[in-house]
Amino acid sequence: MGSDLDLLLIDRYATGTQSQRLPKWPLEELPLACDALVLTPEEFVFLLEPPSKPPGRMAQALRADLRWLWVSMANDAIVCSMSLGGTFGRW
Repeated sequence: MGSDLDLLLIDRYATGTQSQRLPKWPLEELPLACDALVLTPEEFVFLLEPPSKPPGRMAQALRADLRWLWVSMANDAIVCSMSLGGTFGRW
């Protein structure tokens, strides 16, 4: 059984494994079922732009389907944004 929503959460303070990161987000309060992955900004950039090989299938799917719901910018954060052409840039 799948979820109604797939979330990719970018958290600059994330540490530990996914099972340690996810409980910090109150996903059970959402009004629908969801699957979530929590990445740091650096992990997100590495996923989209691996330094020594072409981007994988997940990166390609993100570039095609990702929709930003909310972005909070801080002075020291790396924030990625999807342009209308489907490419990512760093601010």
